[in-house]
Amino acid sequence: MARHETTLRTLRALHLLETSRLGLSARELTDRLKADGYAVSKRQVLRDLQCLEEIGFDLNKIDRDGKPVYSLSEYAKVSKNVRFTYKEVFALYIVRNNLDHLKGSPVFSEIDSLFTKLEKLFGTNIEAFTELVGNIKFRPRITWHTSVQPIVLDTVYNGIEEGHPLKMVYRAEGGESAGKETTRTVGPECLYFANGGVYLIAKDLNKNEPRTYALARIKSVEMDTSKEYSREGLSPENLFKDAFGVLNTGTADNVEIALEGPMATFIAERRWHNSQTVVNTHDGIFLRMHVKINEEFVHWVLSLGPSATVVAPDSLKQAVLTTAQSILSNYNKKAA
Repeated sequence: MARHETTLRTLRALHLLETSRLGLSARELTDRLKADGYAVSKRQVLRDLQCLEEIGFDLNKIDRDGKPVYSLSEYAKVSKNVRFTYKEVFALYIVRNNLDHLKGSPVFSEIDSLFTKLEKLFGTNIEAFTELVGNIKFRPRITWHTSVQPIVLDTVYNGIEEGHPLKMVYRAEGGESAGKETTRTVGPECLYFANGGVYLIAKDLNKNEPRTYALARIKSVEMDTSKEYSREGLSPENLFKDAFGVLNTGTADNVEIALEGPMATFIAERRWHNSQTVVNTHDGIFLRMHVKINEEFVHWVLSLGPSATVVAPDSLKQAVLTTAQSILSNYNKKAA
């Protein structure tokens, strides 16, 4: 049995119980699940039903010809005006069990508090829930970076919420100010969580242009309550439209990369950018996209290894070659 089959089977059973007008016996529910492709016994179904009752799901059990028949109320009632379907409740707890990568972040305690309050409202047995949904896991791409100061996050958020400019000391990792701490005055637009980090999208009030700032690199920040800032509606969707990740520097260009072998299959099966297209060849694929060429994208191309060859543009070819030569030089120095 797959590790997550119990979870998926239970979700399907919830749907069948919710949509069955007359209810289902354990045998009928078992047969329905088998018809849907689940390898399950009547004994397993009875155990699942028992777990659902222990959790606090409102299972209705009536007698039909001397046999118990089960049905489920359509909604879990939280208050007079707030109701959830039981599938929504179940999905909610799957998500909770897979938030470990946020531990250490400024938002984890609030998320944990939210679920604690929901448990009290639902009246659920959390131990039974953990047993039921603990078979499915998600691997986060990157875990939370813990170097963001809570006071920085609070001040930045308040600046966005109250509409005031921010004055901050920021350490840049690229450009003319790389490695230096400089003072910036910005108009805060929104917070952007991506790749395990949190970023401030803001307008540089001195240069009059949009910028992205990693909160982990903000050394100190204060809100200028004597002035007001009206947000201009800068959004991640527009700001990062041509960016491959969170680095928004460089010039956007049409990129074509030839891939072969298992790497070609791996790349073709995934969505890397909204502009992406894949063309199959006799020995692999051509990956095409319109993205900004910068250090972040060059590093990603190099991560594809020898199975990838840049076809266009020449600027990307040169950037990949230069970085690869630098890497090789570092290893040669250490080996000498």
